[in-house]
Amino acid sequence: MSPGLKTEFFEQMSMDFCADLKNWTALLLATDDVPLVHSVSYGWQGNLSQVQCTPDKTTAIDADYAKLAARGITIIFASGDSGSGYAPPHPPPPPQCGMSPGTAGVLYDATPDRVFNLTLPSGKFPVAGQCCSFASGEHYKAWDVTPLGPSSVRPGETTYQCSMYSTEPSSTKPATNASAGKTPAAPPPAPPGQAVPLYPSWPASSPWVTAVGATRPYNDKLGGEEAAVSAEDHFGSGGGFSTMFDVGDWQKDAVEHYFATVDPTTLPDTSAATYPRGGRATPDVAALGTGYVLTVRGKEMDGIGGTSASAPVFAAMIALVNDARMAAGQKALGFLNPFLYQNADVFTDVTKGSDKVGRGGSPLPWGFNCSAGWDPVTGLGVPVFPKLMAAAMKAGERRA
Repeated sequence: MSPGLKTEFFEQMSMDFCADLKNWTALLLATDDVPLVHSVSYGWQGNLSQVQCTPDKTTAIDADYAKLAARGITIIFASGDSGSGYAPPHPPPPPQCGMSPGTAGVLYDATPDRVFNLTLPSGKFPVAGQCCSFASGEHYKAWDVTPLGPSSVRPGETTYQCSMYSTEPSSTKPATNASAGKTPAAPPPAPPGQAVPLYPSWPASSPWVTAVGATRPYNDKLGGEEAAVSAEDHFGSGGGFSTMFDVGDWQKDAVEHYFATVDPTTLPDTSAATYPRGGRATPDVAALGTGYVLTVRGKEMDGIGGTSASAPVFAAMIALVNDARMAAGQKALGFLNPFLYQNADVFTDVTKGSDKVGRGGSPLPWGFNCSAGWDPVTGLGVPVFPKLMAAAMKAGERRA
């Protein structure tokens, strides 16, 4: 993503999220020659106790981020793929697709409303159940699935075509190795209760971290206007207001402008969904988050996306900016956020879309819309690289 610059990969293997983060930050602090820009595509949009992250652990990790910022290290996190982070504490159980995945040996004799491919280890997953689960999660009434053949990029795996239908077709037709069926009836909604928190992702919400949201080409027109990612991308651009940290001094004016100018009727009903207006606000910026092509073992994989993609793209831009600054005798930008908010004019504002989309593309009842200026969906907007470079070359030395 940053041609000509060295890239390193850090991996922690304990599968304990907070312990891994602490080990990683401690390693960076204990090492003299560490990369100047770090991109992390992990986070949690929800109650951190669900991933065994206690307040003492998160406090220690955030303290390490502050120390890294003071050393001139840039930390960039994906802002999350769960949109506004609306998650009822006791949702109804999901439909059990795997119990009765469908009728084998048939396909529906109709044109599907949506088609996508599944690539899974051969013979190890109930493919019909997987397709059924996707159809159920996206509120389709019926589905069918058929194998396309061995994967061209993943040895030992098979690619299947999963088709989904808004209404159940009236007829079927025979097909080898195919399955078709109805999605299970949706469970009744959870009973009304207390207001549900809207969760931004942590550590993206740390004050010492730069959070990156995701956009898509508006109306799928490349090179034109951008909008927030939507249900068709199967994830929402994470963002919101943290209960863990106060709004940063460097973003206070932008957030106040947002609340002063946003249409109040578009804001979440606080009797149903809560968020602190004075909390650290994310994301800070955004970048394209869908439609990427990756090369794996020499083969191309398309349709890749997520804030996991937009974050390293923005990090690559900062790495290239640092390279130019250092070649000119300047220091690396380091802690980015003050610089970013002081140079909001280097970003293209994103005013279309919302974060009312959850992971998997499911609609969320509450969230925020993109608005003029900073907003909790795409932040300051999408960087225009030549403008970003010019502003950085004019900026003073490292901020911390």
